[in-house]
Amino acid sequence: MSAAQTEQSFGPGNDLAILVQLAVDAACEKHGLTPKECSIVNLLVDGLSDKEMAELVRCSPKTLKNHCASIYRKCQVHGRAEGVAKLLGRRP
Repeated sequence: MSAAQTEQSFGPGNDLAILVQLAVDAACEKHGLTPKECSIVNLLVDGLSDKEMAELVRCSPKTLKNHCASIYRKCQVHGRAEGVAKLLGRRP
């Protein structure tokens, strides 16, 4: 494996992605989120729009909003930014 390939496999960007995924997984378990809600949390963390998320999880925008409301309720937050911050450990 070349140095460039090693950097791609184990570089700072990938380390961050792994840490983010570990934080999301831990938060999903801590807050009792369903597998569907956890997949939506990953999309929230990635910064996707409601429309993009609805297409990816194959649900209507209204159903997506219901999932998001459930996530926010379980995490005791009031919106997307606060939820992502809490799920990533940036807020108690």
